[in-house]
Amino acid sequence: MQEQELPKIETVTPRQWVGVIAGLLGAFLAIIDITITNTSIKELTGAFSLSEDEASWISTSYLVAEIIAIAVTAWLIEVLGIRRYLLWSVILFLISSVGCTLANSLNTIVIARVCQGLSGGALIPIALSLMSFLLPKSKQPIGMSLFGLIAALAPTLGGTLGGWLTQNFSWEYIFYINLIPGLILIPMIFYSLDTDELNKKAFLEGDWLGILLISIGLASLLIVLEQGNQNNWFQSSLITLLLVISIVSLTYFTLVERKAKKPLIDLNLFKDWHFLVSLLIFFVFGFYLLGVMFVIPLYLEQVHDYNPLQVGEVIMWMVIPQIICAPLIPKLIKYIPAQYIVFSGFLILSMSSYANIHMSPNFAGDQMIPSIILRGMGIPFIIIPIQIIAFNTISKDKIDQASVLVNMSRNLGSSFGIAIIQTMVTNLSRANSNSIKSTVSSLDQNALDYVQNLQNKFIMNGFDSNQSHLMALNQLNQKIQLNASIIAYNDIYFTLMVLTTIAGFLVFIICSKYKK
Repeated sequence: MQEQELPKIETVTPRQWVGVIAGLLGAFLAIIDITITNTSIKELTGAFSLSEDEASWISTSYLVAEIIAIAVTAWLIEVLGIRRYLLWSVILFLISSVGCTLANSLNTIVIARVCQGLSGGALIPIALSLMSFLLPKSKQPIGMSLFGLIAALAPTLGGTLGGWLTQNFSWEYIFYINLIPGLILIPMIFYSLDTDELNKKAFLEGDWLGILLISIGLASLLIVLEQGNQNNWFQSSLITLLLVISIVSLTYFTLVERKAKKPLIDLNLFKDWHFLVSLLIFFVFGFYLLGVMFVIPLYLEQVHDYNPLQVGEVIMWMVIPQIICAPLIPKLIKYIPAQYIVFSGFLILSMSSYANIHMSPNFAGDQMIPSIILRGMGIPFIIIPIQIIAFNTISKDKIDQASVLVNMSRNLGSSFGIAIIQTMVTNLSRANSNSIKSTVSSLDQNALDYVQNLQNKFIMNGFDSNQSHLMALNQLNQKIQLNASIIAYNDIYFTLMVLTTIAGFLVFIICSKYKK
């Protein structure tokens, strides 16, 4: 029977490819919206008269809603059918994008971003599910490669596109940009996918307690990660309480899932060693990619006073090598074991981080471009093969749940990466500043000469002696703070170098039985 069905299965019609592309386009829109606000945060802060802490909720609300949506996507696909769920998600995503442009307060834009996250979170795992649903096994590496390229390109393009739109038009256009591709998606879905009957039984038999627990647990954890640094972490009773709620909820969730007749997430997937280690690599990759996409704009804005457009022009150099390298990976996998390709990718990322551990005040965007190009080369070597490795041993009926876990791992890694790097920037800058100040005492002759020269210049420009002295001391303090920040960024890149090196060697334990 299998021999008779094989030719039929191997055929992929144009209609099926349209469905695959529709899924990829939806995932692209959802992922790009994670980072598109990063380079526009100053403009959003000004538009709504917000503090930095308040403005951070514009991204936090999206990420919290997105990871909850990801967690329940496999179940909702079973209940609604993949076409209906994809269509509803796209429509909600478009409506909420318009809602963001019409917002006139923090509350209204946060509500719109929550709706965006709930719909966008569904679009990402649905794209992976469509690979299995529409493509035969022999064609799935192509689909996985395309998804990997989308998952790597979108965060990079988000910052670039957001900066360009904000600088040349206004912040509203970072949300208007979703409308045209979103409207194109709707007829593509109608054309390429068949409608499934509503599965009322799956709805009624849903793992409602599991849904509640994982929603509370993940939402609490994401808020802790996104807001922890601004609230001095566990010095805040709210952050401490949310962490406790998260730990209790997620622990109880795992106990509930083991006994549930139809669990929201099949924990038996974690028994697959190849899949489990792949999830860890996805976590590390998400940590690195979004961590880097966070630290590059922060460095350029803080140290070199770049505007969003200038930041985007630097980040854009990461895109070109990804586009060039991505088509080569499926061909390389035919001849080279995938784990060696992933190892090479992490080695390249490690080298790109090493190139940034000796930055100085003169190390600006132009000097960062070589390391950014190198980073862009390494990313496809990781994300594309690891997609293939992760799903290689997963049965077709478990693909939806596996895609949920893959996307949750990458998103959690991203949130942990941003939270840890943000905290490192704050704490290392403070520690470095104190260390430098301890060596620059009032008796240090170089410091005295520096202050005296500045004071003389200010006096020549018409300021009195006292004013000139205070201005000179202030400028010395600014220079100390600048150098302290640069040393902190160097330390962060060193940490990323060590992380990617360790991850690269860890890859060698993945898929010992994996066939080329």
